[in-house]
Amino acid sequence: MRYSSTLSILALALILSGCGKTSLIGRGYSSFKEPYKSEAGLKAAPIGYRYSAAYNEQVVNDMRFAAKDLVSQMETGHAVDVERVYLTPGGPSAFYTAFDHVLRDELTYRGYELVTVPESGALPVTVAASETNGANEKGAKTFGYRELDVALVNTEKTLARGTYILPAYGFTRSTAPLPETVKDESEDASAPVPIAEVSAEPLAELPEAAVYSGAKK
Repeated sequence: MRYSSTLSILALALILSGCGKTSLIGRGYSSFKEPYKSEAGLKAAPIGYRYSAAYNEQVVNDMRFAAKDLVSQMETGHAVDVERVYLTPGGPSAFYTAFDHVLRDELTYRGYELVTVPESGALPVTVAASETNGANEKGAKTFGYRELDVALVNTEKTLARGTYILPAYGFTRSTAPLPETVKDESEDASAPVPIAEVSAEPLAELPEAAVYSGAKK
């Protein structure tokens, strides 16, 4: 009887202790009235503006007209029989990531297959962009929009080219061949200059010979 009473008292003490304040070693966050805490993640790469879903959608949509125009040019001149495209962005910035997205949307909408690696028969396309000389004079740079010269190029030729006022958040000059340095096949350099465009006035003075041209001064 004595042992039975002792066991009853011990059991009651254990039950009551379970209802008391939890110890330092909790049973998880359910034991504490606090939100779950995890280690802070990596800081997001800057995109040039404070992100919101609505504003981000506006920025992307403001690029779509340029993508549509460039793809239309490419189809007319260089992609008549092309079914697959290998598209690479012009650089690692937020601008090229966004423009790559709208280009892929436009190409997919028009039925092109986008491949992830260079393949035989797939047209390689890279975005090349630079600011125009008048970009800072347009007054749009303050608001994150700039006048940009954008081209679709590959190692052989310019496939499409245009000048547009675009959202330029996170813009960096392209690491691809720039539009100014890529040969534009629409211009025939071998064509004769019309006589009407040749000046009949003699030069006032001859230009100096280049230092390494081999000419003697």
